[in-house]
Amino acid sequence: MESDRWTQIYAGIQQHLQKIYNGKKAALKERYWVPEEDGSYDLERIRRGRPSHISEADWDAQLAFWNDPKNLARAAQNKQ
Repeated sequence: MESDRWTQIYAGIQQHLQKIYNGKKAALKERYWVPEEDGSYDLERIRRGRPSHISEADWDAQLAFWNDPKNLARAAQNKQ
């Protein structure tokens, strides 16, 4: 028998998991997406530094996302 509050419970679980995911994603970016002294990013160096638990395809997709001009602009705006 399902509780009448199941939708609220489920929403709370999803919110909690999203918070964990966002925190881990931010930590991953902070650790690996490090700019050079001139502010640019050495994509080949970052690509070679792929964590072993992330597949090459997933890592390349993440780098493409981080290197997208819209996302770079948003990240710069969020730093201010």
